[in-house]
Amino acid sequence: MAGPAGTRGGFAARLGLVAIVGVGLFFWRGGFGLLPFEREIVWELPGGADAVELQLWDGDVLLKAEEQRVAPAPSTVWKLSLASGHYRALAVQTRDGGSVPYGQELDVGSEAAVVIRPTRR
Repeated sequence: MAGPAGTRGGFAARLGLVAIVGVGLFFWRGGFGLLPFEREIVWELPGGADAVELQLWDGDVLLKAEEQRVAPAPSTVWKLSLASGHYRALAVQTRDGGSVPYGQELDVGSEAAVVIRPTRR
């Protein structure tokens, strides 16, 4: 037996609110890895370089590149929207006129911050 009309309306309103909150939580942090969301990408590089070029790749697609020419910082932070997945980080440091390449393969999951510590190639 159905209750008063107000009770059914209150239940529907609560159910609608729960659905809205659930959808918001799904999209808030990338839909459980299905969608990209803004992450903090922290590059930690060996010091002593005159300049450095940083690149982040998704397969054959260059997502972002940056070049620092004067006294590059040992740590650089990017804000970048990334989905969960496999990425490749490359850094080329210039020292005394020569280039030193560094790289790292990344498997990004649900973390909001990703630290890149590329090794010499």
